[in-house]
Amino acid sequence: MERIIKEIIFTGKVLYNEGLVSSHAGNISARQGNSIFITKTGAMLGYLTEKDIVEVPVYETSQIDRVASSELIVHRAIYQTTDYKAVIIHAHPVNAVALSFFVDKEFVPIDNEGRPAFR
Repeated sequence: MERIIKEIIFTGKVLYNEGLVSSHAGNISARQGNSIFITKTGAMLGYLTEKDIVEVPVYETSQIDRVASSELIVHRAIYQTTDYKAVIIHAHPVNAVALSFFVDKEFVPIDNEGRPAFR
C-alpha cells in the first residue's frame, strides 16, 4: 500500500513538472486487490501528499467516494471490467485542452506514440 501511494505521488510530480497537468486538473489511481487508491477531488497532482490519496473499494461504493476524484466512477468501471492494476492517469494537458477548442474534426497524431492502440 505504501509503495502505491509513493508511486502516485511521484507520478503526479512528474506530470506537473512536465507541464501535462496544471493546478488541480487530472487524477491518478491504482488498484491493489479489491481496493482503488485514487487522488482526492481537487488535489494538486504536482504537490500530492499521502493525505491527498484515498482508498475505496473496487466493487461497491463507500462513504469515502464523496472525497475521491470526481472521475472515480470511470476509474472504478475500468477496474471492474478488467484485471488492470496499472496506474490510470487522467490528465488535462493545457495545450491539448486549448487545441480541442479549435479542432472541428478528428485529430490524428503524426507519431506512433500519440496514435491510439486500437482503431
